[in-house]
Amino acid sequence: MSGFQKWKDGVDRADSRWDSHDATIKDVVTRYNMHLTRTPGYWSLDWRMVKAMVWTETGPHNSDWNARPMRMGVPGDAGLPALRSGREGSDLIVPPGMIIGSRATIDPRENIRAGVGYLLMRMANFDMVTVMSSDKSVFDVTVGSTEKSWEAVAKRCGTTAPRTTSC
Repeated sequence: MSGFQKWKDGVDRADSRWDSHDATIKDVVTRYNMHLTRTPGYWSLDWRMVKAMVWTETGPHNSDWNARPMRMGVPGDAGLPALRSGREGSDLIVPPGMIIGSRATIDPRENIRAGVGYLLMRMANFDMVTVMSSDKSVFDVTVGSTEKSWEAVAKRCGTTAPRTTSC
């Protein structure tokens, strides 16, 4: 039986267990939407899309259904470490106070929080923006011989290039 046929067979055998995560999914999606609603270009996430993802990832006939329905934290998963580290913009995506801790691999609610966060990280469009700081500190930076532009120096230093070429 093909993978698709197995999935279809599981959907055909759907029962009340297929709806067991609905309240969690609705709550988590609402929290992310509230957090990101004022972000330019953000389109509200529909909880039913996340439910479809959960069905596709596991389904109630899979042993991960009651622990990690979105499969976050399975061996080889890069999503959960990126989400926890704050890399790749997760610190901007995850709502304040929403903790995605060590229980994300055993608690379906935390696993769904992590899965939705990772989904939104992958969908996000990020841009480098110059923000003028009130900090008047001066930093010395050594320019490498291969760096031919302000942009190259700024990238290496984790900042943005100056708007003018004068010092």
